[in-house]
Amino acid sequence: MSYVTGPSDASTGVVVLYDIFGMAIQTLQGADLLAARLNSLVLIPDFFEGESANPEWIPADTEEKRSALRRFVSNEASIPRNVDTLLEITKQYNTLFPSVAKWAALGLCWGGKVAVLTSGPGTPFVATGQVHPGRADKTDAEKLTIPHIVLASKDEPPEEIRGYAEVISKNGVGGHVETYNTMWHGWMGARANLDREESNAEYRRGYNQVADFFEKYLKAGCNVTAVCRSNYEAVKQNGFTITSERLGNVTYRPDHIIRTLTECPPDTIYDYLIVATVFDDIQVARWSKLLVNASWNPISALSLCTDGGFLRSSEFAYELVWGIMMEIVALAREIGIPGVDEAATEKRFALSKTRADTGVGHEPSMLQDVKQGRLFEVEAIVGNTVRVGRKWGVPMPRLETVYALAKGRYEALVKDWE
Repeated sequence: MSYVTGPSDASTGVVVLYDIFGMAIQTLQGADLLAARLNSLVLIPDFFEGESANPEWIPADTEEKRSALRRFVSNEASIPRNVDTLLEITKQYNTLFPSVAKWAALGLCWGGKVAVLTSGPGTPFVATGQVHPGRADKTDAEKLTIPHIVLASKDEPPEEIRGYAEVISKNGVGGHVETYNTMWHGWMGARANLDREESNAEYRRGYNQVADFFEKYLKAGCNVTAVCRSNYEAVKQNGFTITSERLGNVTYRPDHIIRTLTECPPDTIYDYLIVATVFDDIQVARWSKLLVNASWNPISALSLCTDGGFLRSSEFAYELVWGIMMEIVALAREIGIPGVDEAATEKRFALSKTRADTGVGHEPSMLQDVKQGRLFEVEAIVGNTVRVGRKWGVPMPRLETVYALAKGRYEALVKDWE
């Protein structure tokens, strides 16, 4: 059995994982708040099948209480078993509620542990979260592949919550960690006190904060038309299968699949036109492109020079650009990306040197953005690269310096926009 709230034909869904006290009224009310705020289908599966922990077991200050709690945690509340159960239930929900295109999951205390352990490669969710997390372990955050929110109370281990915050701030996936310093463990679940004004307000603030976070990922998206010429029949029947070591295997089906541009409805307006090339190994292609993007883009944005113009500007220009490229080569080698070596870099750099020698130059996208007063992709292109470098222990002093300067330029543009 599951508690179900919200429209059954919603396009988004949230699975709420209760704490060890089961289907408490405060948890059900929290699900109602999420459903109303997000206009989503919200379900609370009954993992314990009608059972729950006895509130009298807490605190576990006698051997009898400790024994009863251990027995319950080892059986009905077994973490490994319920991780598998959550994944299987979500598959069933996809069949029962076919209108739901995106799912999120929120775990309370015990449920938070289950939620975070299903947020790695192959997860069925677009975002997950924990409130007053039980058995918090910062190493769980290192396996995250989707955005994750953590709302802690004053009672959780501070070092583990700080560890979560540090990992999430650097993983490039997204997330938020915050501690409600006046609230106790369980303030959004079965131990919520809705009769007190302060705790009731913090209870509602917590659910609204989770809803705001989920909304960014549940509501994000677009309507996609794919023009497939040679592989039309295969895509029409099977969609695109994406194989990723990080995210697992995903099958993506565009909203519309056509053979030629002439089949597009004449009155349709498209916000973006993306021309894509299929590679056997996307990582090799990505890192080969990064050689140019992470070096020339920020340098041109900061100097307001084309690539050829910058190389002609001083005798030190060549050493800076080449040095950054070699740092990227060293990082690719450490990670194990083949084909990103000095020879490949020489070929890419030769184009810029030719332009410099002939008195012309190319304007990278960041330079164009800065000249037009637009924000540019400093984090996606440069910030992520230097953070990966630190993670793998590869020194990147030149790129880190350029990143710091480009980040400052970016923040100045943000202030101008405000």
